[in-house]
Amino acid sequence: MDGALMFIMYPSSENEDTYPTIIAQTLKDAASGHDTPSPLSNVNITVQSSTIENSVMTANIICQNCAGDQSHQSVDISSTKQPWIWATGPGDTGSNVVSSDSQDADINQHNNYGVFFVDMTATKSNSSAVPSISGKADIDVKPLPSSVPALIIIHAVCLTGSFLLLFPLGVVALRWFKWVRVHWMLQVLATLICLLGLVIAIAFSAMDPEYSAFGEGHQIIGIIVVVALIVQAVAGYKHHQDYKKIGRRTWISNSHLWIGRVVIVLGMVNAVLGFSLAGSTPETIGIAIIAVVVLALTVAIAWFGAKRSKSSAIPLGSSEPSSIALSGYNTPRGEDNSYRPGYGEGPPVRGEGNNYTRGSGEGQPAQGHGFV
Repeated sequence: MDGALMFIMYPSSENEDTYPTIIAQTLKDAASGHDTPSPLSNVNITVQSSTIENSVMTANIICQNCAGDQSHQSVDISSTKQPWIWATGPGDTGSNVVSSDSQDADINQHNNYGVFFVDMTATKSNSSAVPSISGKADIDVKPLPSSVPALIIIHAVCLTGSFLLLFPLGVVALRWFKWVRVHWMLQVLATLICLLGLVIAIAFSAMDPEYSAFGEGHQIIGIIVVVALIVQAVAGYKHHQDYKKIGRRTWISNSHLWIGRVVIVLGMVNAVLGFSLAGSTPETIGIAIIAVVVLALTVAIAWFGAKRSKSSAIPLGSSEPSSIALSGYNTPRGEDNSYRPGYGEGPPVRGEGNNYTRGSGEGQPAQGHGFV
């Protein structure tokens, strides 16, 4: 709520059953976004009328410069759906109840809040009188399900954990340790978790009027990233099948490689955007720092792993003696043009990094495993 324009009402100390105290306030430079707001001296408001009846406070207010003042977030008077936040509390009885004539009374944090929308074009008037606004007199207000906060946490854990832990580990497993099976298992697991996180996000966004339009950048990027992950998984499977047959990369392989790189970076960026959308400044900064560190380490390990593989390869045209039996080149191929299992060492097969690998073990076809 940092920088928000607020209209705050609480009972007057002298006429607490009749007239409320009304003040325009804002919150500035609050580290957490939650603190006691301060009065705005440069906002020109006129209270036309105010009453308290049956514990319900009503006020008609005219604001001459709420749309253009720079001391707070401006009101968009051209919007037909301007979002507002309502809040009440923290209590109706006891020490929590505020009763004061002061415009800077110490008020505790609210315990009930929600979102509503106003057609601001109907609130403009050149007259000093309060404009007549047509619309619904009775509004059905429904609270968000109590499960929404828990769903948001699960969503954050799923997506943040996938892009800051599982996907980077999958890259390291392949690039450094050459663990092909561990690589694809981690990537498939992370992709499934991201799908679950997306379904959860769609569910709680549909419940919240503020996000049900799916117009936030975090939502749009998130959908694109998860769709790209599905394409990435299909490309990875096709790459693996083709590579077993022909022993080299294809355009599918390169697509799998570059989609993976872009998706991991976008996923990390979107994780930071998600925490920013939630209004958690310290957490946003923390996640951003972690994302940068994880990305830098992943790139460094992948680069050194590729360099290590290249330095240990048998170079093309090398004059060094080879222990590979010449007869190995005559190992028969099957109908699908792939090497059939034979005896002894298989032929040298060029890996994805232009490196030769050798078949080993009885009855094992020679295969080269590169990295994705």
